[in-house]
Amino acid sequence: MLKRLFDLAYSLQSLLLEGEFVDSSRLIEICNSFLDGYFDFIVYSHSYRGFVVVFRSNGDLKGFKDVLNKEDIANFLVRLENGISYLDFYFFTRKYHRKFVLRVIIKEVLTEEDERFVNNLANSFRSFIEVFDENYVKAKIIDVLKDLSEINDIQVVISKLTKVVKELLGVEASSILMKDEKTNELYFRQVDSEKGDIIKEFRIPIGKGIAGKVALMGKPMVVNDVSSSSDFFSVVDEKSGFKTREILAIPIRSLNRLIGVVEAINKANFTKFDFSDALILDTIADVSGVILVTADLYEKLERLFKSIIDSLVASLDARDEYTKGHSERVRLYSTEIARELGFGRNELSRLQLSAILHDIGKIGVPDSVLNKPGNLLPEEYEIIKRHPVIGYEILKYVEDFEDVREGVKYHHERFDGKGYPEGLKGDEIPTFARIIAVADTFDAMTSNRPYRKALPFEVALNEISKGKGTQFDPEIVDAFLKVSYKFYF
Repeated sequence: MLKRLFDLAYSLQSLLLEGEFVDSSRLIEICNSFLDGYFDFIVYSHSYRGFVVVFRSNGDLKGFKDVLNKEDIANFLVRLENGISYLDFYFFTRKYHRKFVLRVIIKEVLTEEDERFVNNLANSFRSFIEVFDENYVKAKIIDVLKDLSEINDIQVVISKLTKVVKELLGVEASSILMKDEKTNELYFRQVDSEKGDIIKEFRIPIGKGIAGKVALMGKPMVVNDVSSSSDFFSVVDEKSGFKTREILAIPIRSLNRLIGVVEAINKANFTKFDFSDALILDTIADVSGVILVTADLYEKLERLFKSIIDSLVASLDARDEYTKGHSERVRLYSTEIARELGFGRNELSRLQLSAILHDIGKIGVPDSVLNKPGNLLPEEYEIIKRHPVIGYEILKYVEDFEDVREGVKYHHERFDGKGYPEGLKGDEIPTFARIIAVADTFDAMTSNRPYRKALPFEVALNEISKGKGTQFDPEIVDAFLKVSYKFYF
């Protein structure tokens, strides 16, 4: 008969390993299949009040609590005075954040050997639940670390971290607040909740509110009822309409320096945060520190790099009033074409660099040629035609920039091979250059020049269409025409 208990434990373990969804109805069904006619049992489900009875196999079962606290869960066989004993199985699925206690009632007197079997079974089941949950958490964190090891965008990094917090802790919302070294405040860099956009507007002084206090003290805080906490910064809830019940907050550090604070907010089913939740969030905070510092440094370097590029482009624009803003518009048009073609985030960013820098070589063209109001002489046109190669040479020493340089060098090539500087044809021309060619030509036609006025929008579109297959790549022309309505001012 005790084999029934072994088979039940094995079946529950299999459910976890297979990742199946389990609710109280499913658990009762499994218990009935193994225990009906052999043992009475009670199923408790976790709620904000504790573990509450949801099913009794026998209505005559008396003497057992309707609500269990965690300390009421028996780790080994419990003998009662009336000769009855009981055994508890604690069943937890972190994937679906459901907790149950299955209490099996044993009415017969067990031998010492049977008692040892039952206790060993209970101990093995409890150990399995603990190890399975620990491995599940580790696997999720390792998966996130693998993803983040190849990502330098701090916003993407933080978004993935808040999502894993929600998944592992089963919370309504998660946020990461970063420390502003200049103002000594925390600001919401990412809020994974429906009210995220509103909440991100707030700043919290270090030492104020739960997150601010965690930042100041450098220690975790668990507040399972914020309404009774004097530390709770209620302004965020008042302004956003979000209702905070409980908060678990952990400091994020790197090399003993405070980076920010990670928060988990409102446990599912109105339950409370416990020690295991704090341990998991602390692990996430530990691995987040170095990742966030690296991503933040990368973002700062990108901003510096962009400011240098903007300065270069501004210096070019300053030389010619008629082409001022041309590079930025070419970047805009190229971006829309690339999106229509399905470019990914990284490839799009590279194209934007190539587009904004496509005319940088004109820095090497004399003002007398660059700003000549009339038609160019043949020898002057040859000077102008050098600017793609000059631009390529200017960018030659920038590491990992080959695709950007090629877009600059070849944006005056033609699809039929009659362009310059090398007379490339068709797919020999890099994709970036083929896109920039369309964007550059369209902006040139729709902008005023010293020697002519801008063409009307419809005329310029028609000219682009006429160049399909000769001057331009047909696929890129089609993509441009689909998004051209965005450029009508």
